[in-house]
Amino acid sequence: MKKIGFNIIRLLIRILMPLFYRVTIKKDQDSKELNSQAVVYACNHVSYVDAFFLALAIDRPVRFIMYYKIYNLPILNFIFKNLGAIPIAGYREDKEIFNNAFKEIELTLKRNGAIFIFPEGALTYDGKMVPFKKGIEKIIKTTPVPVIPIALNGLWGSIFSRHKNKLKTNHILRKIEVSVGKPIDPQVANIQTIQKKVHELL
Repeated sequence: MKKIGFNIIRLLIRILMPLFYRVTIKKDQDSKELNSQAVVYACNHVSYVDAFFLALAIDRPVRFIMYYKIYNLPILNFIFKNLGAIPIAGYREDKEIFNNAFKEIELTLKRNGAIFIFPEGALTYDGKMVPFKKGIEKIIKTTPVPVIPIALNGLWGSIFSRHKNKLKTNHILRKIEVSVGKPIDPQVANIQTIQKKVHELL
């Protein structure tokens, strides 16, 4: 992963974000102690700009897993590559991209890197979490590492969400909270446990 790219973008976010949002970050002390170890971050997916807020909360370079069609967007693709993002597709959609993604995830974790995944697999349509998909279980089963749950509060209804009346809601200095929970031991980190922990943080 190219740390310089990640750190520069995080610095820009820290400078620009207070102009538009009031962001509060809550962290469990145990999660901070894993900053140099292999770990998987898992969060609810509320808006198209979730990653910017998560970059504020995570104090290390992290590789985001993203849908390959977004990863391949012109111009943005250069940024995503520089940040070390990992493109992924559904198994039935493109087996090669699917398999390559999990190989890269495994390699990153074996090198004590950090992976970030939105286990829902898509943005929420109603502000509520949908059942997590099996991808995160596949990651933990292949490479057992702690999972750190994260919850985003306040972005539902923002202009970057799928809220039907988002243009009528307040967007200036909107209150956003990012809650980083206790690490979940890989031995008990299944879909239900991870989703429950994220839901509790909400």
